[in-house]
Amino acid sequence: MNAKTNPSQKQGNTVLDVLYQASMSGDVYLPADKLLARCLRQHSRQNSRQTAMQIDRQIDALLEKKTLAADGERLYLRANHRYEQAATVELAKRLEATEFPVPATQLDAALAGAEAFLAAPLDESQREAVKTCLSHRMTIVTGGAGSGKTIMIRALHLANSILTPKQQTILCAPTGRAARNMAVKADHSAHTVHRALGKVPDSNFLDGVNRHALWKATNLVVIDEASMLTLEMLAGLLNQASSDCRVVLVGDPQQLQSVGAGNVLQDLLALGVPHVHLQGNHRQDRESEALLNNVQDFNQEGAVTLEFDESFQLVKAYTDTQARWEIVALYGPLAAAGEEVQVLSPFRVSSRASARGLNLALQQIVNPPAGGKPELSLKPLIFRDRDKVMLTENAECHCNGDIGIISLRQDLRSFDVDFGGGVTGFHSHDLALFDLAYSLTIHKAQGSEYDTVIAPVIRDFGVMLSRNLLYTAISRAKRRLILVGDEDMVRKALESPPRPRYSALAERVKAIRERGKAG
Repeated sequence: MNAKTNPSQKQGNTVLDVLYQASMSGDVYLPADKLLARCLRQHSRQNSRQTAMQIDRQIDALLEKKTLAADGERLYLRANHRYEQAATVELAKRLEATEFPVPATQLDAALAGAEAFLAAPLDESQREAVKTCLSHRMTIVTGGAGSGKTIMIRALHLANSILTPKQQTILCAPTGRAARNMAVKADHSAHTVHRALGKVPDSNFLDGVNRHALWKATNLVVIDEASMLTLEMLAGLLNQASSDCRVVLVGDPQQLQSVGAGNVLQDLLALGVPHVHLQGNHRQDRESEALLNNVQDFNQEGAVTLEFDESFQLVKAYTDTQARWEIVALYGPLAAAGEEVQVLSPFRVSSRASARGLNLALQQIVNPPAGGKPELSLKPLIFRDRDKVMLTENAECHCNGDIGIISLRQDLRSFDVDFGGGVTGFHSHDLALFDLAYSLTIHKAQGSEYDTVIAPVIRDFGVMLSRNLLYTAISRAKRRLILVGDEDMVRKALESPPRPRYSALAERVKAIRERGKAG
């Protein structure tokens, strides 16, 4: 489901609107009493006098039209209900016979061949992960930032190619940015989940009887950044994968969850899907002691106690204006020295310390106006020659989230963007597909890494601050992390776990398996 296709937009229906917003926040369904309460709150904010009885009538009408689905007291958008049912059936089958026996001698030989090709030894947890993935129909591999997940994926692909040379591996990820990063690091082509399934956004992930051509000779599919996987993606992947195709989900459960319905990684872990946790750290510099210890501490049980040194700093600021001033003062010298530095903010707009607000301020420092320098205006932004920009939609052969340097032509009718792997030309009207990229949202940065990260943590962001949001920002840094804000808000984020999501996937699968045992 996509924000562009909110089913309530054309119909002006409060029930649909509330369920849609809940879905985009991760809930697969809402209990009937929660749905009613949220509808009444929305009407109250709009000074509407609609009653509980009238809302109940709306729900009954939508159920009759099959726009909604009900399962006891659970109320679903029809698509979410269909995806949950489909994923339940496929998961129950895989967990009924999860082992995929491979002789130990063959596994060892394939793993040794992969390591020889990589010219670098894997650690023990990576070896265990490769063997588990190749000997089960479904596996989860988790690990903190820099734990070696991508190297494990590359070794897994190589080992599978040695084990079954006539079969292929599909690598994919929920977002274009994550897929591009996966392809570069794993040295193998990777797709978005949509593209791997032959789908476009908003299509039915369960359509089609015949298996998509990409999957016909596939016996291994690996999904990276699985914490961002939505229910519809999971249902589509399980629908396409044959019973002989191993499905591997790789992710970090401490990071941000999907923008869309689903509690996929947590539900699968709760179901007891075979699971290996990687133990190493291959990202944070060993000299960055506090940063390294803090990232690793997030993956331990219990409270996190942050350490501070040159690699992990807190610069105090209590308002968005103060935070913006401090961030600009920090960013300028680092950028001038040629350091790879990225600012990350919880919010995209609506604050001076949001990604948008910071971009406008940072641009004035890094790339100010100058006589003869071409620039194009697209309010509230002005794009100047040599600005750092980000693609915000899929276009040409590039993905939403790709970052590059823009070159404006003197006639301003067209421009080029150097994405690092070649230059692509665009027409001036394509400027609407771009945003400045000196500052990004933390969501957009998921799956990426930078030498230095600067992130505001202020009271304005209180509603957004959570443990997994803070961890995602912190773990993007390889050498240095600078938090700018209020130590009380940092503490609040550490003590705020992700909000539980309404999902019945694990419960449904367990019920099917219990019935099977009873029968």
